[in-house]
Amino acid sequence: MVKDFKRRGVPIDGVGLQLHISRLDDDRETLASNIARLTALGLQVHITELDVSLPVNSVGRATVEDQLRQASVYRGSAGPPQKSEVHGDPNLGSHR
Repeated sequence: MVKDFKRRGVPIDGVGLQLHISRLDDDRETLASNIARLTALGLQVHITELDVSLPVNSVGRATVEDQLRQASVYRGSAGPPQKSEVHGDPNLGSHR
């Protein structure tokens, strides 16, 4: 859709990604690939929403192991860019 907008001359500078991760085995490679695909179009990419579901038992409690896995998913999804180079105006904080 964004590629089509750019092709038709629609002014677009960036996109926001809403991430609703329903499992504790997230696919960081796919996320990184999608961000790279969008930045290759010259867009700024921001994660504007991020939630990671946490399985709980019948009394509403999660295991410590699952809580640690959830924290790892958050860090991996919202942490600093990996294998990237900063480009553009350094005051804007854009990443590629």
